[in-house]
Amino acid sequence: MEGCYSIRRARLSLAEAEALLAVEHHSLGDSSYTPQEILAVMQRPEHYAYVAALGKELVGFCSCFETPAVLGSRLELDMLGVVPAHRQRGVATALLKQAVADGRARGVRVFRGLVAVGNMASQRAFRNAGLSASALAVDMFVHELRPDEATPSSPPAGWTWHPAGDCRSGVGVQMADRGASAWPQGACWLGREGIAVAGAECLSVCTMVYRGLWLERLWAVSDEAWGLIARLLAARAREMRLNMVSYLAPRLFAESGHSRQGALLEAQGYRALGRYYHFTGGC
Repeated sequence: MEGCYSIRRARLSLAEAEALLAVEHHSLGDSSYTPQEILAVMQRPEHYAYVAALGKELVGFCSCFETPAVLGSRLELDMLGVVPAHRQRGVATALLKQAVADGRARGVRVFRGLVAVGNMASQRAFRNAGLSASALAVDMFVHELRPDEATPSSPPAGWTWHPAGDCRSGVGVQMADRGASAWPQGACWLGREGIAVAGAECLSVCTMVYRGLWLERLWAVSDEAWGLIARLLAARAREMRLNMVSYLAPRLFAESGHSRQGALLEAQGYRALGRYYHFTGGC
């Protein structure tokens, strides 16, 4: 790496939060948080922030957080930014390598990040840090919850909604899809006539940009069930005092346009945010 850059964990101070936010504004420009809000995120136990410094000046950062995974914890490599004057010098790669190394030292064995299809610089940094890209891109859809939005929190007659239960633990529905029965406790289920017809594996996440309900997996047996669970998940996020629902719709082929899942989500007020590659690493 060119220059005398140092990579370290971000200090949990308001001054460091202000400096990190300045780097975010100059490199990404995604966060509308105040320095106090950034510090509150940095202080969360699952969150790990790293900075790159040239002398006393911060020139890059990497924001990460741990989430539950089958093999224990997974480190989400969430935000990566380097100010323009210091790009193409290995700073981004060094930040990612430090985050992964520290994660391994804590016992984390799975690492994941999303990179926009057109962001070749970040793709190169992730590859140089030892992560591999998915073969196909995914479409990110988000539902931003507006204060004036009225979202029904209960299903119509004939349907049942189990927002935080496990079908194996007495929520009163049988599985319409055998594979979904292996989903973890805490998943949300939509039932009809005693049968689970839609489900979502959810993660509540807090980043430097939003507090949201991340849909790790989403499944439904029909377009009607798909639309209803999409609406109910938005209501669930509102009840949890979150401000966004996010989902990565898989693409079966490398075609243009959105998948059928994406079209159904758009009909329920979700919007396409962009196309991304999954970058993963670990055991």
